[in-house]
Amino acid sequence: MTGLIEELQRQALDPAVAVSTLLRRVKLIALKLGLPDLQEWVELELNGYDGRPVPKYRVLNGQPKALNPYNGWIPIMGPPDLIRKLSERDVGQSLSSLEAIASSNSGERVTIPFSPETIAWLNERMDVPFARISLHCPASSVVGIIDCVRNLVLDWSIEMEKAGITGEGLSFSPEEKKAAHSQSTTVHIGTIGSFAGNIGSGNKSGDISMSSVNVEAIKSLIGQTRSNMASLDGVDHSAVIAHLAELEDEVAKPSPSASRVRATLSALQGLLTEVSGNLIAAGIIALIQQIS
Repeated sequence: MTGLIEELQRQALDPAVAVSTLLRRVKLIALKLGLPDLQEWVELELNGYDGRPVPKYRVLNGQPKALNPYNGWIPIMGPPDLIRKLSERDVGQSLSSLEAIASSNSGERVTIPFSPETIAWLNERMDVPFARISLHCPASSVVGIIDCVRNLVLDWSIEMEKAGITGEGLSFSPEEKKAAHSQSTTVHIGTIGSFAGNIGSGNKSGDISMSSVNVEAIKSLIGQTRSNMASLDGVDHSAVIAHLAELEDEVAKPSPSASRVRATLSALQGLLTEVSGNLIAAGIIALIQQIS
């Protein structure tokens, strides 16, 4: 019968097995061997860190940007030390939620919103205040966190096997349990206890959101804009219709391009901002900002 450690290794090498599934198996092994530190790490990965310090592999680097109502997302400029701090963010979400983000679509980037306290602090020091400020990271950063956890589990299982801890069926012998607690045996995930704190005063870990194409929201935007076209006084109707057609063509594709959608939405928003005071235009701009 295949032991717990051997089965864990087999699953860790199988990319079709979710890392959250691996962690549940590690949780079972840690419980049977009486390894509380390992159990705690698994619980944090499965349920989220909820404001607690995160391991270094959960600190992402990116570019801080503010949402300009006229030009879309624009980079934040400032002293190098400040930008360096703003460019790092902790990610405390559960591993399963990160897996869902990574597999849901093929977006080009992920965004991590800054806390209201951090935004207020930044707005006090900038010429123009912004309502939304986020860190923009490559979408591959999320995959990197997941892969790192998978590698940690595999490395740990190899160390267990080296120490003669393999398990039989769903149990471990008294000798294996003793070996698991031996100071000379490396059985704990290497990065536990090696943490990086939150960056910035009052800057709590934010939830990641994938910047992909929200097809249903865009379809709703297209429909509402067309139905209210007559009320858009002072707007170049032909240009608006052309942009709506571009959006419609793009979201009809099996894999819409997020960059092309954002560019078209930005152009549409630019047209509508030319008619200040038009409530219909303001409402459509608000919908565009929600989507982008």
